[in-house]
Amino acid sequence: MTATYDPKAIHVVIGGSLVSGYASDTFVRVKFNGNTMLQVVGCDGEVARIQSVDKTAFIELILMQTAPFNQLLQLYAQLDRLNGGGIFTASVKDTSGNIIHSTPHAWVMEVPEYAYGAKAGVRAWHLKCASLDQDQVDDVQQPFTPPQFSGFSNLA
Repeated sequence: MTATYDPKAIHVVIGGSLVSGYASDTFVRVKFNGNTMLQVVGCDGEVARIQSVDKTAFIELILMQTAPFNQLLQLYAQLDRLNGGGIFTASVKDTSGNIIHSTPHAWVMEVPEYAYGAKAGVRAWHLKCASLDQDQVDDVQQPFTPPQFSGFSNLA
């Protein structure tokens, strides 16, 4: 069996807007915090497994420094510092691999380092998810067109 990976089949949606301006190599990482099962070993060697209730996770979103979407993530970070209002929905959808990661409660955990040089760099945004669901679905080939973020220039 042969399978084809297409990076254009990965859709990241933050706060209802489709992310654009991805870095040229790895542009998104999803990592769950901790193990799905814990264990306790008794004095006689018997093992008890405990299902972890920790569904927290991290999403690392790596964008080109020129991507307008950086503005939206910066706004969420500023809102969180100002009044705790920087919580948003987030999802990562792999239409070629039929995996969807989604959360109703995500926030900017760490603002990226800003480096400037002779070439355009990247901004690595670290997002924290209060509870990230991971679903395997059979049919994700349907058209997927959430609203596109176009920056703040049209708000004047």
